[in-house]
Amino acid sequence: MFSQLTRRVLAYPLRHQQVAFLSTVSSIDLIKTLRLQTGAPIVDCRKALQNSDNNLDQAKEWLREHGTAKISSSNRQAADGLVGLCIAQDAQTASLVQVASETDFAAKSPKFIALIDSVAQATLTVSNKNEPITPMDALLSTKVHDRTIEQHVQDAVVAIRENISIQTAIPISVTHHPDSMLIGYVHNRVTTAPGDLTTSGTAAALVELQRTNSNNNNEFPRFVWHVGP
Repeated sequence: MFSQLTRRVLAYPLRHQQVAFLSTVSSIDLIKTLRLQTGAPIVDCRKALQNSDNNLDQAKEWLREHGTAKISSSNRQAADGLVGLCIAQDAQTASLVQVASETDFAAKSPKFIALIDSVAQATLTVSNKNEPITPMDALLSTKVHDRTIEQHVQDAVVAIRENISIQTAIPISVTHHPDSMLIGYVHNRVTTAPGDLTTSGTAAALVELQRTNSNNNNEFPRFVWHVGP
């Protein structure tokens, strides 16, 4: 009888230790998942999960609200960054964008380059062509990959931990003739992801070419757009 009672007493704290261990493992897995999905620091991921009862979706929103607000309230200037050029497959429309970050190191990160691609794709859909978008409200509310551009910016801020802002966004279309086409050049190109439609670099130029005679291949530029230093 004494032996059985001893085993029960010893088993009680052991079960609680096992539950605590499983809970710790589960929390670590959630932190890893949240960090992979957002790029936020581990400390912030832990705080976000603690304030959202380990709900991943709510934790992401907590990171956007608190992480973005904290960084945006700083006095650090976003004076670096990249430009992006996106030309539609028919070469009739294009977009030129400029997105600023605090450092060139952050500007070359995959998250930042992906943001430029999203901004450029959104700019391509804006109907009012051939002039910079201002104010940016319409662009920020445009969705790419089921998320608004504003959300894409917030995600990048949380992951990169720097102030980020869209400086310029210009939707462009050919202006003269159906046979016209848009071609562009990007200086100091950076590596982009396989699915990206945008070429990013430190400066970009876009030219509209129109044939002078439909019976030959002579072409000349009608206008030139340039974004960069």
